[in-house]
Amino acid sequence: MRSPSRSRALTSRHPGWTPASQPDHRNSVSTLLTQDRDSYPTSRRGSLLVVVLVVLVLLSLAAATFLSTAVEDAGVSHLLLERDHLLLGRNSACEQALVQLQRDGDPVRDFAAPINIPTGDGRPLTVRWEHQHVSRGRLISSPGLLDESAKLNLNAIPTETGDPVRERAWLTSLPGIDDRLADAILDWIDSDATPRPLGAEQSFYTSRNRNSLPPNHQLEHVAQLADVRGMTPTLLWGTDDTPGLAHYLTVTSREFSKPGRIDLNQSDLGKLYDELEQSAGPLAAQFVLAYRVAGSLELSEERSRFPHAEESGLPDLFVAQERDRPTAGTDRPVRAGISLDVPGTFRVRSYFDLIGTSVRIRVGTDDRVLSSPWPGDPASCERSWQDLAMVATCSSQVVAPGRVSLRSAPASVLRCLPDFPAELALAIEHSRRRGLQNPASLVANGTASLEQLRRWGPYLTTQGAVFSGTLHLRNAVGLPLTETVLFDISSSDR
Repeated sequence: MRSPSRSRALTSRHPGWTPASQPDHRNSVSTLLTQDRDSYPTSRRGSLLVVVLVVLVLLSLAAATFLSTAVEDAGVSHLLLERDHLLLGRNSACEQALVQLQRDGDPVRDFAAPINIPTGDGRPLTVRWEHQHVSRGRLISSPGLLDESAKLNLNAIPTETGDPVRERAWLTSLPGIDDRLADAILDWIDSDATPRPLGAEQSFYTSRNRNSLPPNHQLEHVAQLADVRGMTPTLLWGTDDTPGLAHYLTVTSREFSKPGRIDLNQSDLGKLYDELEQSAGPLAAQFVLAYRVAGSLELSEERSRFPHAEESGLPDLFVAQERDRPTAGTDRPVRAGISLDVPGTFRVRSYFDLIGTSVRIRVGTDDRVLSSPWPGDPASCERSWQDLAMVATCSSQVVAPGRVSLRSAPASVLRCLPDFPAELALAIEHSRRRGLQNPASLVANGTASLEQLRRWGPYLTTQGAVFSGTLHLRNAVGLPLTETVLFDISSSDR
């Protein structure tokens, strides 16, 4: 223990000492740090902050870009899947329509309503068919498909008859076609290089440095008419509600002859008789054979009334009949009393040549007039036409192009047929409201006479085998697809 004297001695040795007079080291460190901070340059501190902010912004942009790209890629993938879904639906819709048409479906009635096509993923597709057609000079959009036989087939127009005026008449009934344009179109498709009186051949186009020259053969598409002299885009394609020539003309219309039917114009008359006797009976077989040999009395009258009608190029029927009568007592092959040595001089142009007609011919030793087993009165005409159509055909071709549809052709197209009366064309157009089962329906409903149908029957059909339309397809999310489709069921293997 220190003595009090010692303490006093220390105090007395440092008379000014107190505890507060000792230095505070904590305050010294704080002072030094404050001095260092205040002495650090302000510009360097700001630069560091900017760098940090820039890095943050770049990272944010990179993240946003990545996210946007990922979303975009996901959207593209979704659209591709939806597109593939629509394409599969398109194929399914077209296959379904083709099967329906091959079953003799009605191109308008059977395709008028929208159709829902089920798919494997449970999302149905809505299908709608639409076509454009001419009605009273205006272009109308309607549900269903269009029979291409509603148009005039350019490739079926005769261009080698030697009568340019009558050939021109096939086209001049159409709106916008005058004699000059008609000749130019026919020069474009005929097989020679000689210009028609008002036409234009290769020399005309080369002299004007045209790139396109007349093909001088059948066309593959109506669009090939765009380069014909005098043709304009408006005249060819029309406007929104005004039809162009493309709505009146086609190169694809054709018909399919169902297999198993008897060719009425085959050269082997014995075979013709035998086939008809088995399918339609002996009276029908005898009458057809008589017609092929001698023609009908009505045909002779028609030729006197229409001197420019389609000619067979053979002698007058009575002259031919007298010339080809067999000599009595000679041993010649016969069927039903009719000599088969006589060639099949006359062709059956349409079923109307056999409906309600009569034939004068020698049967055995008798000169007889045979009456058709297919009556032609209005009450029976439709049935007679159906009975013939079930067993026989007038064409040896499996696929026959070019006839015009009574059900859908506008009056302006019907008037293109040789010498076709304008009033009859309008009457046919109006009669469709009552329904046309077959061409003979025009006799049954009083629109046309049997004589008129004998005259123009070879150019007319009820329905062709090629159809066109626009497919409108929409999936469950509303993604659309629109496409123009052409159906051809004329193949022999249908």
